Amino acid sequence: MHTIEQAYNCILDTYPATVDNRRLLQYAMAGLVGYLVQQHQDQHNAVLPALTGNCQTDWQAFQKTYTTMTAHLSLSQQSLVGAAIKEMVNGLHDNHAHYIPFSNLNTRGSASQPNTQMGLGIVLPFDPDQLADAAPPLYMLSVDPGSPAEQAGLRPGDIIVTINGLPPFINQKPVSEIINQLSGSTSVQLQIKHPGAADTKNVRLIAAAYPTLPLVSKRLLSGNILYVRLTKFETGVADQIRRAVQEAGAAQLKGLILDLRGNGGGDVREQRRVISMFVHNQIIASFVDKQGQRTDQRTDDSLLLFHIRLVALIDRGCASACDATTMDIHDLHLGRLVGERTAGAVSGPSTDLFLDDGSVIGLPVAFMQGPAGEIVDGIGVPPDDEVHPTPEALAAGHDPFLEKALQDL
Repeated sequence: MHTIEQAYNCILDTYPATVDNRRLLQYAMAGLVGYLVQQHQDQHNAVLPALTGNCQTDWQAFQKTYTTMTAHLSLSQQSLVGAAIKEMVNGLHDNHAHYIPFSNLNTRGSASQPNTQMGLGIVLPFDPDQLADAAPPLYMLSVDPGSPAEQAGLRPGDIIVTINGLPPFINQKPVSEIINQLSGSTSVQLQIKHPGAADTKNVRLIAAAYPTLPLVSKRLLSGNILYVRLTKFETGVADQIRRAVQEAGAAQLKGLILDLRGNGGGDVREQRRVISMFVHNQIIASFVDKQGQRTDQRTDDSLLLFHIRLVALIDRGCASACDATTMDIHDLHLGRLVGERTAGAVSGPSTDLFLDDGSVIGLPVAFMQGPAGEIVDGIGVPPDDEVHPTPEALAAGHDPFLEKALQDL
């Protein structure tokens, strides 16, 4: 009970926005009841008590109800507590808030070998949390090198007709329970249709470890244009980009294409260093805490400044620190944005708070605003030039994003 109380007070005291304590307790009770029903041990006294809006009084009422309803249960208290806390955190509807039970901490982000990832290697045109925006057909935006999907001969543009015998869309609406099987660590049976082909083929994929993509990759395109792909903001990527520009001959470059597609974010300090290579003496973000105190984040003017025409490739997979980078490029007029609106998953950097059972709540301690004071979280950054790939174009080996960027340069 003390662990749930810790989580309750952590959220009320730390989260940057005002939180209605009654809603928190409502979500906690929903989590408890959901777990009881799932375990076939629903209790007639598992109901939310009357609440007044007073944090302490309401907590005491909730505590009394919890004690009564669990008095004769044989269930794992740890699992029950976890269900309550998870729903409280989920109730914030914040993309940078999370709950990790102690039992999951040692396996978080693990893979079978260093520099590997686990999965099928299929990249869809949207992230799992963007299913509501998905429309048929379901096709592969790309296939990771060395992955089970590539080894099975699957290619960008391939259309997924069924997953384990079931269609991913019903009445033009996505079915999350079916589509999400592609991101699981199991095996799936796929019916695949290649654009232009008359027949479909059946492919069984088994999730396995395969090499992760390099953080930074580069190539010099015709016309003296440097293409750099950045998959994640981790320590050292700014230096890698700087070296790539210098080795290509910064003064002679006609332009730089920075590919941020599928970049899920990362270290905000490294994001600051990347932007600081293209602009100095500017505010690139502001963070507003629970007391309304604003802290401005400025460029790192000690870094070498490049004067290069910049085009950034963006899509719905560009999130968090990638959202922030795109926002800076837009607000500070650093270049053009080509592709799709970004994810809008940039609430604010989260801090891990450890509870007494060893579990962790991650919460933003401040909300982020852009250089122009705007809020991108939940909204995303729109492109200057909107591009929507098609299965036919991808299957033919085209990259509509890159082709449009080259036109802009």
